[in-house]
Amino acid sequence: MLKSVELRDVVSIHYDGEPHPAVVLHRIDGFAVIIISGTGQHHAGHRNILIDDKKRAGKSMMLTKPTYFYGRSIKMVPVSALSAWRNGKAKCPPDQTRVLLELGKEWLVESQHKEAGSLLSALQ
Repeated sequence: MLKSVELRDVVSIHYDGEPHPAVVLHRIDGFAVIIISGTGQHHAGHRNILIDDKKRAGKSMMLTKPTYFYGRSIKMVPVSALSAWRNGKAKCPPDQTRVLLELGKEWLVESQHKEAGSLLSALQ
């Protein structure tokens, strides 16, 4: 469990028992953050951002394989649900963080997900 997180931190969140990298896009308070998580699985037909583990951003994020980020993976989570990714020092480059944030915002606007309004308000 992490005590605190900063913008651009790469953290770990578990889905189905597996750790996935996630980028902190926004801090709500000391207890919650908005993240966008990644996966090694490509889902054709869904807009995504691919971060290559061999390129600058992937190395900075300490990814171990090509990782896909989808807008639908943006969510608000308690900091207590997160853990350190690799050694806890991974950061998403600022330019890549902006691209991931825009991807998440676009999905929220287009999807009209039940939590879209509150997430978009928090991101303003």
